[in-house]
Order: sequence, then C-alpha cells, then structure tokens
Amino acid sequence: MHNLTISKKFRITERVNFDFMTVMSNIFNHPNFFAPYANISRPGEVGVISETHGLYSGERAGPRMIEVRGRISF
Repeated sequence: MHNLTISKKFRITERVNFDFMTVMSNIFNHPNFFAPYANISRPGEVGVISETHGLYSGERAGPRMIEVRGRISF
C-alpha cells in the first residue's frame, strides 16, 4: 500500500499562518483482500476470497481515502 502526504504553510501576516495538508492513503486503490476461507466442512467455500478490508480497518488497508485539512495558527 502506498500513502502520500502533501503540505504547505502560507504566511498571512507576521504572526498568522495557514497550513494546508492533503493526506492520501492507498493512492493506487489496490484491493487488500482478507485471507481465503479454510473451513473444510463447507467444501464449496474452501480457498474462496470474498471480502476486502473496510474503509476504517485497523491496518488502514481499505479503499483509497483522501483527507484535506486546513488550519489557521496565530
């Protein structure tokens, strides 16, 4: 999985700054599948992969997610 962060700080006045940031996870939108089923009591399902990780999975391996952030600091 490939992630990308781009940030830029803009000076508005001497004491006021605007920070702009874009965070992209899984930028190539590659699917990350769960392990195949291994329950041999259901013969038609052994070795079948039918799910991918969700958007907010613990590994952050879900579909592409783009966040845009802005912050004014003074």
